[in-house]
Amino acid sequence: MNFLCLMFYRILFNPVFVFMLLLFFLPVKKVRQTLFARKGLWKRFQKKIAHFENHKPLIWFHVSSAGEYLQVKYLIFEFYNNNYSVFITMTSISGFSWLERESIPGFEFDFLPMDFTYNVHRLFKILKPSALVVVKTDIWPNLIYGAKQRNIPRFLVCAPDRNFSSFGKRLFYSFIYSNFSGIFPISESSKKKYIDLLGSTKLIETIGDSKFDLVMERQSEKKITLTSLKPDDVCITLGSIWPQDMSVIGDSIQQALKEFPNLKMIIAPHETGKSLQSLLLEYAAYNPVLYSDILKSGDYSKKFKVLLIDTVGDLFFLYANSIITYVGGGFSTGIHNILEPMAMNNVVIFGPRHDKFPEANELMDRDCAFSIKNAEEFRVIFWKFLTNSLNAQKKAGAGRQYIQENTGSTVKLFHQIQRFL
Repeated sequence: MNFLCLMFYRILFNPVFVFMLLLFFLPVKKVRQTLFARKGLWKRFQKKIAHFENHKPLIWFHVSSAGEYLQVKYLIFEFYNNNYSVFITMTSISGFSWLERESIPGFEFDFLPMDFTYNVHRLFKILKPSALVVVKTDIWPNLIYGAKQRNIPRFLVCAPDRNFSSFGKRLFYSFIYSNFSGIFPISESSKKKYIDLLGSTKLIETIGDSKFDLVMERQSEKKITLTSLKPDDVCITLGSIWPQDMSVIGDSIQQALKEFPNLKMIIAPHETGKSLQSLLLEYAAYNPVLYSDILKSGDYSKKFKVLLIDTVGDLFFLYANSIITYVGGGFSTGIHNILEPMAMNNVVIFGPRHDKFPEANELMDRDCAFSIKNAEEFRVIFWKFLTNSLNAQKKAGAGRQYIQENTGSTVKLFHQIQRFL
């Protein structure tokens, strides 16, 4: 059955997918950039692989974008520090751009070619990997089957929680997951689902979620200190905010800025552009400062009532200045990373769309993270912490303790994968 699914994928689905991509999504800027950036890809692969030392086994990591790369960043470091070569492929332009900015010596990276049989054969011939590690959901059947044909160990790390209940889903996901050598779900409940789907003979082991390791490692790298903040100031962050979030919390934010003279606000829109312009107009009365201007001047003592983040990659480190964070996305596509502000000792509030994030429910059960459904619920919990910063700090400390309790998956993953090498 899996072979028939593979043939269907190769003969029908894959060509149709590429045709639809070119026909309907080429006008989308990010898709167009991602496709055009693949020009000269094979020459780049040959040039980059020439830098590697032949005697070192190569571990090939595949990620979808920057978020998935960051989730396994320290697992990649673990292999590199243990005398392995590392090559990273990604699907999106965001992952490529992020790695370009990081400029990590010793690693090589580039886009994954289209998932056609010929491309897969050519790529394995160039890279000659000792193992293939795929992160979360970006699974390409020809790639995984190609590794299996060559007896190359294949691993899925941070495997997502899936619903395999219907016959159609079981057929599809059995085809997707059956060719992995090992699958590492992030929770025991997910592990049971994978075992029920694939059987107990395959390596399916709960190691935990490496994003806990990530946030704790990153928070130790650096902190951006805004020295204009005084000891009696209360600093709040609105992180990765969508317009839908502002329509719910905006009135309470404006009211708080008026009622609390020592309140300072850091606001990071999910996307700059129109959202940033809208926030500049909305908070014009407070003469909002752009973080890019602080970066240019190097003056971190610049005073502000409202600070707008118009740069990429700085929000995580700016959380160190606040004690309360509202994390956006809960009224649109789903909440963004709530562990980042918690690692920086913030109590966290977010909207109702958090079902796909088990840590949100676990933190709510511990009473150190709070979900709101409407403007009134936000106002009540927001005022509770604004008027009692000690309570906010207590809840934040409990949240950080939860993160610390869940670290350690990176080393466990390394040892599990190393067994096959």
